[in-house]
Amino acid sequence: MPFVAGCSFCPYTLTVPDRAMGACVRCPKCGNYFTVAPSDTRPAAKPVRAPAQPSRAPIPAAAPTATAPPKPPDPDQPWWVTTPPQPVAEPEPEPEPQIYTPEPLAPKPTELPPAPILTFPEPPPPPEPSSLPSWINIWGVFAFTFAAVAMLLAAFSLPRYLSLTLFGVGLFLGLVGAVLPRDEWKIKDIVWLVFGGGLCSLLLLLGFTRPDWFNNRWGRDFEVPEPDGNIMMEVSRNNVTEIQELHGNERVDASQHAFRQGDLLIRVERAEIKRLTKKASPILFVQLHVENVGQLRIIEYRGQVGNEVKTVVRDSLGKVLPRRDLGGEAKKLGQIKKKTLAPMHEAKDLIAVEAPWPGTAHVEIDIPSSNWGREGVCRFTIPNQWIRRE
Repeated sequence: MPFVAGCSFCPYTLTVPDRAMGACVRCPKCGNYFTVAPSDTRPAAKPVRAPAQPSRAPIPAAAPTATAPPKPPDPDQPWWVTTPPQPVAEPEPEPEPQIYTPEPLAPKPTELPPAPILTFPEPPPPPEPSSLPSWINIWGVFAFTFAAVAMLLAAFSLPRYLSLTLFGVGLFLGLVGAVLPRDEWKIKDIVWLVFGGGLCSLLLLLGFTRPDWFNNRWGRDFEVPEPDGNIMMEVSRNNVTEIQELHGNERVDASQHAFRQGDLLIRVERAEIKRLTKKASPILFVQLHVENVGQLRIIEYRGQVGNEVKTVVRDSLGKVLPRRDLGGEAKKLGQIKKKTLAPMHEAKDLIAVEAPWPGTAHVEIDIPSSNWGREGVCRFTIPNQWIRRE
């Protein structure tokens, strides 16, 4: 039998047959779906709370789209069975209220009286940075540097005028540093100038007066005239006392004196007779000391080795003692072939001849001066008692 059913979402009621009990129908007024039940026994409708929507920016309204017309109801279905509900368009969100916030007013600037203009003196410019340390004086350093370079050249036996020129330049720089005006003189300036300029002046003076103190080869670049380089003299063995000129065929006693011609000094160091081997014949060895005592020239000396030797040795009877060739033992025993003697340099040479007979009173040695580039003959007499024997 028909009964009255009410919508669960609105007060609308409608009469439905009993077979529609429990069916889901759509309210013709509000459009919501509800379960058919008698109005006196229908359950209280529970309010449905819409899910909370996250806050989001307002969506601009979309343009209307064409939708298909609703499908007509099937005539074979009862009236309370309707078509599935159509999607309901969501209501447009209400626009957020705009809150007017007035802009803060900018404070009105307060006019202040003009400040007085202060003037300050300009600071002095900063001093230019110097690349040199504060404890040196540039002029003194230059003077000392030239003195050091000049001493280095003297050590390598270079000509004297090079070192003397550098000594002079160093002295000039020291004087320039002392003459130039300076605002503030300090102790380090005086020390450097005295040390550099004073050292150059002292070395310059010694370079002219005592060049041999720097280098015994100095002076070869200066030509000093010599009266006669062929004059032969008898001097003491140390070339200090008893200087006497030789005339004619005068001889020098080798045990007491030496021979000098020009810058060359020759003296007999020793004379001895010995055998090189037990079966060999005895040989007379005379050792010569050859020295360049000058300071200006170089002497080329030719020794007792070679076929060009013209040294003659005789006994007291005038017999010429034949020369003995030492062969491979010559250099070991002290013979030389040729020697360049720089100023204040010396060399050793050896004369080897057949031993004289034991009863000879002396031995005479004649060495031609052509062996050192002069004219004449160096003549020695060696007493027999001065000759050592094995």
